[in-house]
Amino acid sequence: MSTGVQIRPGQAAGAMTGDRVEVRLERRLRHGFAGTVLKIVEASPEPVLARFVPHGKGGMAHPLAGYDPPLQVGPGGIGGAGPGDLVQAEVLGVGKSGQRRARVIAVLGMEDAPGSEVRLVIRKFGLPVDFSPGACREASALPDRVTAAEPEGRVDLRELPFVTIDGADAKDFDDAVAVERKEEGYRLRVAIADVAHYVRPGSPIDREAVERGTSVYFPGRCLPMLPEALSNGICSLRPDEDRLAMVVDMECDKDGNLRRSDVQAAVIRSCKRLTYQEVQRHFDAGDKDEPDAPQLDLMLELSRKRIALRQQRGSLDLDLPEYRVSVDDAGRPVALGRAGRLPAHRLIEEFMLLANQAVAERLLKKGVPYLHRAHDPPPPEKLSALQELAEHCGLSPRFTPEKVRPAELQKLLSDSASSPYAPLLHQATLRAMAQAVYRVEKGGHFALALAQYCHFTSPIRRYPDLLVHRALKYSIGLQEKTPARDELMTQGEELSRLERRAQGAEREVVGMLQCRFLLDHIGLVAPARIISVQSFGFFVALEDPPVEGLVPVASLRDDYYVFEEESLRLIGYNQRKCYGVGDEVSVKLRRVDVFRRQVDFEVLEE
Repeated sequence: MSTGVQIRPGQAAGAMTGDRVEVRLERRLRHGFAGTVLKIVEASPEPVLARFVPHGKGGMAHPLAGYDPPLQVGPGGIGGAGPGDLVQAEVLGVGKSGQRRARVIAVLGMEDAPGSEVRLVIRKFGLPVDFSPGACREASALPDRVTAAEPEGRVDLRELPFVTIDGADAKDFDDAVAVERKEEGYRLRVAIADVAHYVRPGSPIDREAVERGTSVYFPGRCLPMLPEALSNGICSLRPDEDRLAMVVDMECDKDGNLRRSDVQAAVIRSCKRLTYQEVQRHFDAGDKDEPDAPQLDLMLELSRKRIALRQQRGSLDLDLPEYRVSVDDAGRPVALGRAGRLPAHRLIEEFMLLANQAVAERLLKKGVPYLHRAHDPPPPEKLSALQELAEHCGLSPRFTPEKVRPAELQKLLSDSASSPYAPLLHQATLRAMAQAVYRVEKGGHFALALAQYCHFTSPIRRYPDLLVHRALKYSIGLQEKTPARDELMTQGEELSRLERRAQGAEREVVGMLQCRFLLDHIGLVAPARIISVQSFGFFVALEDPPVEGLVPVASLRDDYYVFEEESLRLIGYNQRKCYGVGDEVSVKLRRVDVFRRQVDFEVLEE
């Protein structure tokens, strides 16, 4: 079992992020050890993202990650970089002074230029941006509308009242839904864009999609998996336009239980494009005279029953804040906000979950290999740490780490709902979770409490969904062959990696843009709530603007504060003043580091 070793900057012996090092363990911490680097075993071969500062005839490249030491850049290695430019530097070796030498291999522009955060992250994560000439030629040759011959052999569902419900800024519409009441319950049809009809295995567009694995979404910008002619064009289920789709036709009883499902290759015609906000306004106002009111009300009714069933089977529902950044046309952050989960969002979530589940069960019964969306139970050692934390918070979690059920974790979260420790426990539960992956072997989805599950509903933006579409079309005789299990296994591992790459890139850009926004608010005073306490300080969350940051223990100058692990508090040695989870404090924004995504506050004395 691996464990972390905390190395302070003065004990790193010149080591940089990515180096393999030999360390001496000095003392045990709550989750790992503290130690000192003895020597660098192998220097990282990875290029370094840095801030360039001229020095003499050359310059210094100050790494953006962690607290890595600066790199010396000789006169011939500047590569056109100027003061304050963000650069990518290649490490050449170690000079006589022990300082690493480097040369600039790419200049990414001024650090304060709009869009620098996205450019930096694209370079750091190696994200593909432009499509190959072959993919562009293939995309431009595609029709911009369904041809007269394409609907042949498909079920004609153009008369059904399909609607799309997405975010206000969405352009690629993967899914459309239609619901009708039946005597025995409900009939739900979920139509998903038939991307597999246009993207054939091994084609230039397919090879590009494999390289990306998923679309990557940044505030104000998207790096799509497919060229725009498909993602926003012929594959997008735009209103009043014929589109090819794979439709999951499901019948549910009066309690919302799935009783029957079928899959059809169809041609549909979405009758309306709705946004989450529009649908929510209807639910809030309850206007029965709106043309869409009967179907929307029926959708809400069915989705609530599906949510209740999911809760009954013990599905895990983590209530974590999702931060949003609004940017202007140049990419500068202009507002921060929180993304709430409205009933309109949950409605679509539930219908997509049900369609994914129905497709997974069908493929399993047919014996067709496909990529499961697998989510394993949390590792026992992480659950033991969560259990210990919950006990520190005054709760009595009743689960066995080796045989935990999602319902038991959900009960822990429900029991803490009115506690000031709720945000801390939600975050800790998330950190305890295993990473969901794509794999061929049958594996359940722990968080959803499902025996089998797959991703089918977003083939425009996720390659695993496109693979599931191909497997599904093979199962109903519309595709001649499907990848072998060994090939799918390899693809699943790579697609899981690409998903993590995209998630990491998106998270870093949002974090940097939050910090960029806060640069103009240094000195801001606001009320905050303590959400976590550590030996080095405590983290606080603000309501307006909605951000989180650290109050370093070194900034608490009125006393010497000691971390009391049992009560998760910092306690003043002399005056016994305490800072604990849930406490309200008044803080002042004192420091922001955009590229390290660090926000520091100080507490204002009462």
